[in-house]
Amino acid sequence: MNDYRIVRDWIISLLDYNPKPFTPEVNAAMKELWGKRDSVAGERGMIVDAFKAVLEYRKTEDRFTPYYCDQQDALKRLRREMLERARALKEYVKKYLLDEQEVLLILRRVGAIITDSHIVYTSGLHGTAYINKDAVYPRTGETRPLCRVIADWFADDNVQVVIAPAIGGVILSQWTAHHLTEMLGREVFGVYAEKSGEDEETAFVIKRGYDKFVADKKVLVVEDVLTTGGSAKKVVEAVQAIGGEVVGLGVFCNRGGITPQDVGNVRKLIALVNLEFPVWSESECPLCRKGVPINTDVGKGREFLARRGS
Repeated sequence: MNDYRIVRDWIISLLDYNPKPFTPEVNAAMKELWGKRDSVAGERGMIVDAFKAVLEYRKTEDRFTPYYCDQQDALKRLRREMLERARALKEYVKKYLLDEQEVLLILRRVGAIITDSHIVYTSGLHGTAYINKDAVYPRTGETRPLCRVIADWFADDNVQVVIAPAIGGVILSQWTAHHLTEMLGREVFGVYAEKSGEDEETAFVIKRGYDKFVADKKVLVVEDVLTTGGSAKKVVEAVQAIGGEVVGLGVFCNRGGITPQDVGNVRKLIALVNLEFPVWSESECPLCRKGVPINTDVGKGREFLARRGS
């Protein structure tokens, strides 16, 4: 992740300024610092990993040769600065870097996870559970940190544009682009693709002049929920059709076990949470055979019943 390289480069810049080996006293102080790695690193271990990478990179014949500290005070200052950096990173992790369980807690708290129901998905498949992203989007306090995590995963991919399938994905695209703009110190654009027709099988197109933002640019595709990956794949194809380079796909939830190959062979597929729910075609749906009422509040249940004339 981006923070790993920042910490690594920061440590190297502090240590790599003298070719002499450490004195025994400095080596002892370094060991003391390394012994406190658990309290320094925090849960994510980014400082431990970065510090260890520097030591392994610079270590020769059991001596730390290139970065000699000529006084104990210099090492003490380094130690204080590392601890300050660690505290700042711990706050960053606490504020922004959610793990899968924390994401699930957010989704459950806002009522976005629906179970024990009869759902018709956009793909036409049927199932018992649904991730209702529309329960998340009105709550900016919940949407913001989720999109921040997606942005963080792609902070090193030189993203220039974020794109999503309309309609719900518009919010996702905007927030993710906003965070990347803040993190990278340059403008990252947020746009969207839309269907070229009413049919679910139609392709996505990039209109409204957004194609000028996408052509010849590095593009991150974002989506809320992957069931079959169909919509995400069509957006990937739409980007590629006008010369954009897709650097990856970031999603809230991968609920269909979707792989990069399923969505156009994207280089990088990141899901904040992975869930597996059974799905069936209409002809094989056990809920239909049992006469379980179709949920018309979420998904495509209302449209499904209208087509059947129910």
